[in-house]
Amino acid sequence: MKIDIEGAEYFALQGMVKTIEKFKPVILVEIQPFFLKGMGVEESDLIKLLTEQLGYEVFALKKGEEKLNKVNGALWDDNYILIHSHAVGSFQQIIQ
Repeated sequence: MKIDIEGAEYFALQGMVKTIEKFKPVILVEIQPFFLKGMGVEESDLIKLLTEQLGYEVFALKKGEEKLNKVNGALWDDNYILIHSHAVGSFQQIIQ
């Protein structure tokens, strides 16, 4: 699933909670904290929704690298790959 909606990602994800919980898709999402704030959403709320409520781990793919890097902290303007914690083992060959 790909989501790139200029700061409204939090609201889209909230609207898809049942579908995401059922299918646990890999999600590619662009996150720009500046746009989140413009929508009245704190970065910490988005991280909490993704990790605590939906059970996802957040990864970034750095340019020039062939591996995913786990993100443990603040987000920056970038594209992120979200993998459900139950499926992370299937991706170990591409995770640093």
